[in-house]
Amino acid sequence: MNNIAPRGGQSGKRMTKEERLRLVRRQRMALGAVAALLLLYLLVSIRYFIHLEAKTEINGVQVGGMTWKKASEALKPTADSYSLTINGPLDTQEVISGEGLSLSVIDAPAVKKCIRAQHPLGWPAGNLVQKRYIIDVRMQFDEEALNNAISSLAMMNPDNMTDPVDAYLTQMEDGTRQIVTEQPGSKLDTEAAAEAIREAVRNGRRTVDLTPYAVQPTVFSDNENLKKRMDEWNALLASAGLTYRVDGQDIVLDGPAIAKLLSDDGESVTLSRNAVAGMIAEWKYEYDTYRKTSHFTTHSGKDILLDPESDYGYELNDEEALEEIYTRLSNGETGYYELTYWHKPLFDFNGGLGNTYVEIDLQEQYMWVWKDGEVVVETEIVSGLPVYGRITYLGCYSIKSMAEHVVLGDIAVEGYETEVNYWVKFNGGEGLHDASWREEFGGSIWKYNGSHGCVNVPPWVMSSVYANVEVGEAVVIYGDVYDESVYEKPASSETSSTAS
Repeated sequence: MNNIAPRGGQSGKRMTKEERLRLVRRQRMALGAVAALLLLYLLVSIRYFIHLEAKTEINGVQVGGMTWKKASEALKPTADSYSLTINGPLDTQEVISGEGLSLSVIDAPAVKKCIRAQHPLGWPAGNLVQKRYIIDVRMQFDEEALNNAISSLAMMNPDNMTDPVDAYLTQMEDGTRQIVTEQPGSKLDTEAAAEAIREAVRNGRRTVDLTPYAVQPTVFSDNENLKKRMDEWNALLASAGLTYRVDGQDIVLDGPAIAKLLSDDGESVTLSRNAVAGMIAEWKYEYDTYRKTSHFTTHSGKDILLDPESDYGYELNDEEALEEIYTRLSNGETGYYELTYWHKPLFDFNGGLGNTYVEIDLQEQYMWVWKDGEVVVETEIVSGLPVYGRITYLGCYSIKSMAEHVVLGDIAVEGYETEVNYWVKFNGGEGLHDASWREEFGGSIWKYNGSHGCVNVPPWVMSSVYANVEVGEAVVIYGDVYDESVYEKPASSETSSTAS
């Protein structure tokens, strides 16, 4: 059978009155001790409502256990070692030393914030933790000395400042455009920056950032206008590769070439009709040979200049070319095309002469008929008498017409009529024909018994000449043989009468 001890003690005996009183006294003493400790804890906690915790450092000064007033006093000597680090635009940095500024700390009201940041009831742990604060203090200084120090800063010197650069469009090698990002520069709003420095010194701050006072670009890379114009520009380059054949040469309108034809007024990009017309005018200047001085290589290999009044060669139809090219570029078309001409020679090489033409040297009084690069006929000739109205004009002319058994001249008007077997007209009333009335050709006959402007060909040769030329081919005439007083062309060579 188990023995169960009665309540009140292990021995099973009841507590006596004295024992109960002793127990109560012990309990009351324990509660009193706890209460005393709690009171002491609360009293110490109240202290940290107005005192700084033991391991507190403000602006590099140990102020643990001090009230805000004592801590403020302790911070006053910091003026002696004060310096301000100034961070400027583009990662520049300078320092203003407190020496010479007559600095003194007046007050440090921000110490109260450090006290309020403490947890008074947590002072046992708080006193074990190191706390470091950087706060503003109220300082006074020599205004003039500080202003002089500010003006001596390199970053405040206008000569050292670089202006900000707005974002802009730039043209790439392929003619397209891209946006170039803006650049901040180092230009400062000097009045605002100087006031920021004074405010920093006034509050005892050790650093100040002047980048907020930098003059900013006004156009940034996300600018909608830039994006719009870039897209419009690049869209108009869709025809890059469009090719035209001009005077036997391929002209490729690549991106850079088309870019020269675009107009950007700052709001929108368009294809400039005037620029396209200007490009075509350049083509005409470079490639047109009609009514222009042109180069010619003689049978002997000599390079000479032909008379600019020549009517054989290229003359680009600039009106149709403008409409065609402008339309294709506007529509973004590509491809390979031939242009149209007011006048166009038979061939697209050798200045339009190709290797099939008639060559006449008036100085030598000699003619060569070229066909496919070979001389098929050559002969002496007699050209026009070197007097006004009868000379054979220099230049390069197309063969206008060909006929057999033609009567040249008009007996009523010119006093003669002559029938020829072959007639090859090339310049107004001038042409190649047989001259049966002549027995001799070449030499100096032209000087005293020359024709009326035509090129007289021996009858026994003229049939071969006629058989080896065709309408549209060129007749090249050169030779420095005339006095300028007689070498003057009439106003209209097309309507002049036939010369023999």
